[in-house]
Amino acid sequence: MSADEPTPTQMEIANIEHEIAVLREKLANIEKWANRVVWPALAAMYLVSFIVAVYGLVTLQWLALGIGIGCIAILYYFVTDQIRSSRLIEFVTPLKRGAGMVGYPKDNYALVLEEWIADREKRLSELRAKP
Repeated sequence: MSADEPTPTQMEIANIEHEIAVLREKLANIEKWANRVVWPALAAMYLVSFIVAVYGLVTLQWLALGIGIGCIAILYYFVTDQIRSSRLIEFVTPLKRGAGMVGYPKDNYALVLEEWIADREKRLSELRAKP
């Protein structure tokens, strides 16, 4: 082995650093697109529900008013409250059957990515601690 060639440990460290960077980039992309898509979509749904409720109130069509208020309540209690209680990235990346990630003990893909990053960081610290 010449002096310029990296050792197997150095190559493994470089590989793990690359994997960590790729996983962090995936996580950052998911979070960025979640912010770009979820909030505007949620605002649009609230707006449409509010317009339906106001229309029902103005024209005295009680069914439209009820549907509008019901939609606002459903959006608040099942969506907005859920997003507030957890991180947005956890809300938009659920793992369910048929999603391609069956068998993972975590509830969502973001937690799986974070676990993979933590595993690789642990391995990286072990490799760097070796003499």
